[in-house]
Amino acid sequence: MSQKKDINIQLATEDDIVSIMQMNNHWVIKDPNSIDTSNGYLNVDPFSKEDLKQIIKSKELIVAKDGELIAGYYLFDNYSNTDYLNRHKKLIKDCITEGLLDNNQRVSLRMQCVINRQYQNQNLSKRMFHRLLSETINKYDVYFASVSIENPKYKAHIKIGWEVLKRIDELILLVYKNNNYTRVFLKDKIT
Repeated sequence: MSQKKDINIQLATEDDIVSIMQMNNHWVIKDPNSIDTSNGYLNVDPFSKEDLKQIIKSKELIVAKDGELIAGYYLFDNYSNTDYLNRHKKLIKDCITEGLLDNNQRVSLRMQCVINRQYQNQNLSKRMFHRLLSETINKYDVYFASVSIENPKYKAHIKIGWEVLKRIDELILLVYKNNNYTRVFLKDKIT
């Protein structure tokens, strides 16, 4: 197993698309009760090549590379042509109606993070997240995400600064406010 110091955190390129699609498809599970999900899972629509090209073009996809191998990725999805993104748009609209989000804020619609099992617990999600925030800090005021209550990895998002906005049925709605970036990032640089 590689150590985190050997892992390079960088913007994804179109050359990474095939590997990202393979990882995405591997972690997408329609029935979480069908396999061991203790290392996390995705309950979403898989990305198309065109979806990933647009996300990469927008500089909203970071990869963790061990040499040429992609160990993980972290992305903000504001462009895919998926039912899941459309569901997020409705959830955000409902949160605005309920007064949980401000209509004047620039909201990133959803987040996704995948780290292959052998690279988990090496602080990669935090490192990729900070790099992705540095790329998007001037685009969004709030980042929005949802995670299944049954996915044990939702706690990893809380650990790096995401906050629970509310719970809806099987989903936990998370937000990360842009003002948190400065506080968390500077704290990490100081300590």
